Amino acid sequence: GRGSATVGPITINVNLTGAVVLPLTTDAAGKATVPLPVPSNPGLLGLLDAQFFIADSNAPLDVSATQGLEFELFAK
Repeated sequence: GRGSATVGPITINVNLTGAVVLPLTTDAAGKATVPLPVPSNPGLLGLLDAQFFIADSNAPLDVSATQGLEFELFAK
């Protein structure tokens, strides 16, 4: 589910309980790809949250953040 906390000027819009951190690198356009195979496991069904934090030397604390995203994994 969603969470909300503020760390300085950055708002964390996802629940950090059970959070998984995936270090990524962006290309020159700022695009990152996350290949994430999802196994066929009913325990993974439901709502998931994602938020990205980006090293940004022009931002306060040198970090920028997306607003966050909620999506649902479901069985077909």
